[in-house]
Amino acid sequence: MDNEQTQVDDLSLPGLLRMGADVLECMGQVLPAEFWEHRRNARREALLALRALVDAAIKSLEQQAESERAGRKQKGKIEVE
Repeated sequence: MDNEQTQVDDLSLPGLLRMGADVLECMGQVLPAEFWEHRRNARREALLALRALVDAAIKSLEQQAESERAGRKQKGKIEVE
């Protein structure tokens, strides 16, 4: 097996990573620079969307915890005449 080229039947993780790198290298030679700029911007937007989902999940957990704390405080009060 040649170290410079990945064999198609090498389906190990390192082999797949090498194949992916080879494909990206070929694509880089064929696709225009404007494509890569748009791809980079799209990836950034996807990550920002993911961040928004994570932020919303965190906010929801914090609100749930606050509601539970408030509920415990109310349950603990007993008025005696």
